[in-house]
Parts: sequence; structure tokens; C-alpha cells
Amino acid sequence: MLFKQILQPACMLAILCMASPSFSQDSTSLEDKLTRFGKPVYSETWMYTNFFFDQKWSGPTEMMFLSERYTDFATASSSSDGPNINAYKEKGIMIPLGNYAVEPRFNLLRPENKTMLFAKFPTGVGLSFITKSFKERSVGFMHFQSAALIGIGTGFNSSVRSVKNTGWAFSAGIQYFRAPLFGHTIKSDYEDTFYPADLEEYAPRKNWILPTIQVDFYYLKRTKKPRGVSLMVAAYKELYFKFSWAIIHKK
Repeated sequence: MLFKQILQPACMLAILCMASPSFSQDSTSLEDKLTRFGKPVYSETWMYTNFFFDQKWSGPTEMMFLSERYTDFATASSSSDGPNINAYKEKGIMIPLGNYAVEPRFNLLRPENKTMLFAKFPTGVGLSFITKSFKERSVGFMHFQSAALIGIGTGFNSSVRSVKNTGWAFSAGIQYFRAPLFGHTIKSDYEDTFYPADLEEYAPRKNWILPTIQVDFYYLKRTKKPRGVSLMVAAYKELYFKFSWAIIHKK
């Protein structure tokens, strides 16, 4: 009788111990589905659910070609030989070494939405040489860029509620570009000039505002480290593109 009283509780305890691992595994599996980057989503503040922050690096995968023509009608005058019109042609190239950018993003819809509308503001500084041509000895150094973009995204990194391992985003807007920050500024060539004029009266250009599009692809590595790649293209009369790698900050 005493043996039966001892054996019965021991058997029940053994059955509970054997069942507990499977229950724990199911619980963990469910918890993983409710996490972002392996961390549970407990906070429900607006900043937590709507603010995202990425860092982006690029090497020699960034380039800008400068080419634009201006006509100076301020000096136009009539004469027997025809009008006095000065036309300026600006050209140059940016040779990159590296670029670092930060990209804050704000979601504009509730995190439950599968497709997210957002606004982001990538801003970066690059180490580069800006010159008129590859044979030019006078060069400028470094460049700065800042953009304001509106876009849509889905899947991974689109919201804190996403449980997918991959995601993408497409955005468009405008970008301010300044080059160079130091050193020699690209000079302009005269073209189709009827009368000589003073080159110093024309200020070389250092600032551009360009329409811009950007495509991002995000993925979660097996080590639960979030990463991404990005392609930015800006074109008007100039052409700029940058391919970069992204590190996504964990929530």
C-alpha cells in the first residue's frame, strides 16, 4: 500500500516532465511569431511602432556625372554681327571612395497594415574626388547629400508586426546634393560664344536638386541579424546612382 502511494505520484510527475518540453517548444514557436528581430513586441508607444533607423555604407559603388548647359541672356545685345549671347557648359565627374548615410523613417499607417506608407530622410557624407575630367589636376573633395522620400513597403522591416524574413520598399522624392565640400570647384567651359567675356563673372555650380527614386531589399540572417541592400538613382541633366549595404537597428 505504501509502495502504491509513492509510485503513483512519481509516475504522474514523470509524465508531466516529459510533456513540458513539447509545451515549451510550442510556446516559444508562438512567441517567435510575435517578435521583431527575436525580441518580443511589448512596447506600444508611437515612436516604437512607427520610427525606424538604418545605417548605410557604400564603397566605390557610387557615382555622379555632371553635365548641364546654361545660356546667359543678361549680356545679350544686338549688333551687326548678331546677338551677344554667352552659353556655358558645365561638366564633371565624381570619383567615390566611400559613403556613410543615416536613414530615419516614419511609418504613416497603423502597424497592422500589410503594406506600409512611410516618409524617410536619408542623409549622408561621402569621401570622393570631384574633377572636370580624369586628366584634370585640380580636384575638389567630399560631398554631402540629403533627400526627402515618400514610399511604400511590405514584409520584413516594414512594421514591428511583420513576421516575414524578407521585405522590400520603394520610395521617390527629391534630393539635395552638394559637391565638392572642399577644394577646387568645377569650372565651366564657354561654348558658342560670339564675344569674349570674363570667366570670373560666372560662379561655378556646387549645389544640385535632383528627382530621386530608391529601392530597398531587407532580409533577416540566420543569426537574426537584420540586413539590407539599397539602390538610389537620381537623374535630371545629371546622373547619380549609389548601391549601398544597410544595417538595421533592432527594436
